[in-house]
Amino acid sequence: VTRGCFGRELDYGPGPARNDIQSTIWHMARDMRSEMPQILITCIDVPLNLGSDMLDACLKPPLNEYQELMYHEGTWYAPVVLNAAPLGKFERENKRLPMKTQSNSKSTVVLNRKRFDWNDPTRLFSNLWCISWKAVLEVRPLPEVLRRKDLDFTGIREQPQTQPVPSQPSAAESTFRKVLAQAKDASSPDGIVASVKAYVARASAKEADGLREAARACDEAMKLFTAQSQPQGALEATAAKVSALTAMGSFDEALTAARRGMEAAETAKNKLESLKVVCGCHRALGELVGAVEAADAGRKEIAQLGDEDDLCEAWQILVEAHIARGDTEEAIVAVKEAMQAGGKVEACGNVLLAEVLKVKGSTATADPKSAAKEAFAAQKRASDLYGSLGCLREQREALVAATHALLSCEEFADALALAKEIKEMGIGAPSPEEKCTCEASGLEMMA
Repeated sequence: VTRGCFGRELDYGPGPARNDIQSTIWHMARDMRSEMPQILITCIDVPLNLGSDMLDACLKPPLNEYQELMYHEGTWYAPVVLNAAPLGKFERENKRLPMKTQSNSKSTVVLNRKRFDWNDPTRLFSNLWCISWKAVLEVRPLPEVLRRKDLDFTGIREQPQTQPVPSQPSAAESTFRKVLAQAKDASSPDGIVASVKAYVARASAKEADGLREAARACDEAMKLFTAQSQPQGALEATAAKVSALTAMGSFDEALTAARRGMEAAETAKNKLESLKVVCGCHRALGELVGAVEAADAGRKEIAQLGDEDDLCEAWQILVEAHIARGDTEEAIVAVKEAMQAGGKVEACGNVLLAEVLKVKGSTATADPKSAAKEAFAAQKRASDLYGSLGCLREQREALVAATHALLSCEEFADALALAKEIKEMGIGAPSPEEKCTCEASGLEMMA
């Protein structure tokens, strides 16, 4: 039985001077066991302040099965042999070199270079082993270390108030403020809107103050445009304000401003542009159902103003909202309603029907060839309607889309005949530019 043999750090207080002699006794006992296994020798190491009554447990199971034991802080430990390959790798990479003396050399930088191992370095130290300890019996839990609680001096003084670090304005924000001040001095609403558009394109979402100022500047520009009776300028100012609010993440405010701009719009063109902004805000908020409802309501308002071109774009916005929601059936219902209007709107409805069928044919449950054939038929009807209305450009675009539909369903002969028809459309074109466009589109499709 030894006391304080292993580890000065594991004992209470400094280890005694006889530690070296006691470790020698343990080594001698190990040699005797290896040379004379028939002799049973048990070595036990306990702390200096442990009573002899704790040693009685070594004569009872499970401690009597071990030939070497150590007691530390309520737990009995037994030696165990572990592979020391990581330790060998650490010693190889961190060699103990003698300290260099001060020299007159210019280079005083010491580089900590590491070796790059192409192979696994641990295999070089696979035969390196070390002796450690494992717990075999816990007699009592570890003693709780008492900590002083009278050393907290933080409550004596006042806690400092945390303040946000003020950020410096970016180059884009500084330039925007200068240009905006010049535009305000000149009372130029066009200059205000132009400065806001240029700044929003370069601004970061963290520049909340600058973007908020840009939104307020758009309000001033709208008042100036209204005083000058320029509804188109007021619409551009509203769109610029919505883009500024969207850039700073205020989607609800952007949606409110877009709705106000749509209510103030009087012409079909302005209502259409406002409708695009409103639907964009709904999509940014993730409100796909709201985008469909807004598109449908805006389409009805535009239909009352009697502009076919703007009404066609309104139907397209509604169909795109249905497709974005993933409801192709509702999109087809909306397209069929548009086809009943007649004229250019009916032709546009056939074009939109072909686009919806193309999207529907790309799903896993649909037949792509049958969807392509239906899309070809719709584009062909649209081409005939545009031809009867004298819309050569729209007729050519519908025939090009129909040719693509035939190619997707592998109807190459019919696609070639349709491409030749597109080329021959340039003969009766009203302008040389349109003639060249028709011939070029036909040749491209033929190739």
